[in-house]
Amino acid sequence: MIIACDFDGTIVESAGDYGAEDEEITLLEEARLGLLALKAARHTLILTSCRANISMRKDWRRNPLWRLGIVPFDERYWERERFAWERAYQNMIDFVGEHLPGIFDAIDDGEQGKVFAHLYIDDRAFHMHVGGWRTIKRLYGEEEEVA
Repeated sequence: MIIACDFDGTIVESAGDYGAEDEEITLLEEARLGLLALKAARHTLILTSCRANISMRKDWRRNPLWRLGIVPFDERYWERERFAWERAYQNMIDFVGEHLPGIFDAIDDGEQGKVFAHLYIDDRAFHMHVGGWRTIKRLYGEEEEVA
């Protein structure tokens, strides 16, 4: 099964501003165990995140809400914030490389839009702090506990 997994609030908690050079990111232990169980069950894992938002990092015209005038576009805001968005994305890449090496088969870079998956794990859908990862492990993970 292909499983797309969100970063913020699902795998980690961030104590600082997204994109800050000194952003403090903390791995959620239940997430680590859940991801190990999913990997052991041979699922294909893809990391997804709003941090990959290409319209915030590289080209504002890729945001349909701005392009269509649904949400007002502020070019000065975008110019000022796009570097923080790029740094937030890089912080995520660096964190995963250091704390979850070999777990993800791919990391979404925001270029293609929503990635295809059979299952999406996201704190907006599951309450990750209230047994969400235990439920995911039970439904989709390997039977035996993974350390």
